[in-house]
Amino acid sequence: MVFLFKNTNGPITWGAVSNIIPTPITGLNATSTVAGQITLSWSGGVGQNVKYTYALSSGTIQSVSGTASPVTITLTSTTSITTTVTLTATVLGGSTSAVSTSVTTI
Repeated sequence: MVFLFKNTNGPITWGAVSNIIPTPITGLNATSTVAGQITLSWSGGVGQNVKYTYALSSGTIQSVSGTASPVTITLTSTTSITTTVTLTATVLGGSTSAVSTSVTTI
């Protein structure tokens, strides 16, 4: 299926549904091999200009390095915590999310 986009500042653009609705996120995996860091990898969650957001069930995110799988999440503390990570991929037509299995930081 194809959608027609009208841009008031430019030409009409055609776009595929797959570009405006993110694909499902699968295989979300969280690991920790460095104190205070979580490495997150996954498949899917792609679309046109996708924006990823991350949330922890425990702990606080200081920064995220990378723009797509894999990314490194740096925590505000190097104290060991056990947490899950919720990854949400958002594009124009909606969003999709997944929750990782539990990971304990070292």
